[in-house]
Amino acid sequence: MKQTVHKKIMLSFDIEFWHDEGWLSEYMTEEPKEDYIEESLSPVLTSLAKYNAKATFFITGKIIEKYPHLLKEIAEKGHEIASHGYTHQPLDKLGAQRFEVEIQKAVAGIEKTTGKRPNGFRAPSFSLSNKTKWALPILAAHGFKYDSSIFPVPVHRYGVAEVPEKEYRISFDDVAQIDSNSPILEIPVAFSSILSFRIPIAGGVYFRLLPYWIFSGMLRSVQKQRHAALYFHLYELYNKTPTIRGAPWVKRAVKYYNVKNNFNRFEKLLRSFQCDSIENVMGFNKVI
Repeated sequence: MKQTVHKKIMLSFDIEFWHDEGWLSEYMTEEPKEDYIEESLSPVLTSLAKYNAKATFFITGKIIEKYPHLLKEIAEKGHEIASHGYTHQPLDKLGAQRFEVEIQKAVAGIEKTTGKRPNGFRAPSFSLSNKTKWALPILAAHGFKYDSSIFPVPVHRYGVAEVPEKEYRISFDDVAQIDSNSPILEIPVAFSSILSFRIPIAGGVYFRLLPYWIFSGMLRSVQKQRHAALYFHLYELYNKTPTIRGAPWVKRAVKYYNVKNNFNRFEKLLRSFQCDSIENVMGFNKVI
């Protein structure tokens, strides 16, 4: 009997300041005194080492400028450094001209600190769509090999319908279509399917909402077919991240639901699944 070979988890972290979510920061009444980047990153790196896992860290330029030593530490531990833009503004808020300025600054910061240009990019708030497809030729011009900005299930604030199930060469004319000549490989985040319905299991709030046994069962089903790209935020794995109390309860729930149990769930994921960085799984780190 042929044994099923499960594909790897492409594990990633989106690293921005906890208050950089635009749909919540508008409810802040004062400038935050702490950002908790160092405190929340340390246990994550410890757990990754404990379970022999590697990951991709999509990091904003603002974080890189404030914490270059952390960027070096992440890289020295064998993890991939990728770009999450500079200010964590969604693409539709930036426009093409400002985006190009920001991506230049972000790439320069990574290259100066690590000595290596990033292979990958993820747009803040998964804001790549056909409205913002102008970003793709800019990414190609700056040497990016892959993008992981497509959320393959339309939800309230983002998402693109009917994109391919697995990584694909993305068309610059229609982000849901394949173009075999495209210089950019698109890596959509993970989803599971029940009948014709796509259910997000990408990480983030979707990881926190689902009972772990349901999440892991869906993930194993996906692994039989393809690699699964998951993402997390540091503030989701750290119990002491401040609560923005002035925000509506629905928005607070999306941001904070089940955070207190999330690190234990995250470690259970590391124990149960083989996790690696995107560049390792896709072979972007190979010297040709």
